[in-house]
Amino acid sequence: MSFPQFKLQDHEDVIKLQMDEILSVPEVLKGILKDPNTRSDAANFLLTLLNPVESAVIDSESKFAGVIAKNNSGYLKVSNWASGGSMTEVFTRMCYRFKNDDLKEYFEALFLFVEDKIPARLSRNNLFHGHAVFDVVDNEFDFRILLHAYEYPSDDPSSLEYIKSSEAHELDREEQFTSNENDYCKRNAIWSMRHNTLYIPDFSKYLRGQNRKKISDMPYGSLFDTSVQGWEKACKVEEDRIGEVIITFNYFPNEKVRLFLKR
Repeated sequence: MSFPQFKLQDHEDVIKLQMDEILSVPEVLKGILKDPNTRSDAANFLLTLLNPVESAVIDSESKFAGVIAKNNSGYLKVSNWASGGSMTEVFTRMCYRFKNDDLKEYFEALFLFVEDKIPARLSRNNLFHGHAVFDVVDNEFDFRILLHAYEYPSDDPSSLEYIKSSEAHELDREEQFTSNENDYCKRNAIWSMRHNTLYIPDFSKYLRGQNRKKISDMPYGSLFDTSVQGWEKACKVEEDRIGEVIITFNYFPNEKVRLFLKR
């Protein structure tokens, strides 16, 4: 499979935040950009920075563990709620954590930075995961994370997972939201390691109001499948559009669960 070659370009409807003065990429991570020959080479390097962790360990850290045990509802376990996905067999189907505390703290700070800049809320129904991908643009390899906020609006019954909005509210008591929330159209944040920059496209002028801009003029082109019913409410950039998926980052600070990765 070839890389999507997705260019993160300047655009008037993209918030571009250069992060060097705020969060410097830890030196130990920079080896991931040193001329990897394949996606698997880069994935293997990432794996050297991680330790496998049993999902039961992750679940035991959650302050909702008692609720889960009482109701015997496995899907409420934080490891099950967490997003997971990978296109490489380098990672086995389990959870991982960084060996290096600097890396763990860097990516937790990245989540907090995104929460502040969209703005969003770190919670089970809103911001809790980011899809790590690799891409090559103009012969330069990049490691990226696409963070999805406003994940489970309460007004989207077309989704098979819309019930998670009420389940999340039951667990962490965070306020529910609808797809009409002011910042819903900024629900996608893309971090580029090569540039240590965060890109937040704002689709509101393309999806709302009477004088909408043309979808074809949207930042980075039209990133949605317009043939799918309800696509405007989804307002979601798919991770395989910006790179080849490698693994997913998850963070649940409301539950005192530190950052972990999941295949």
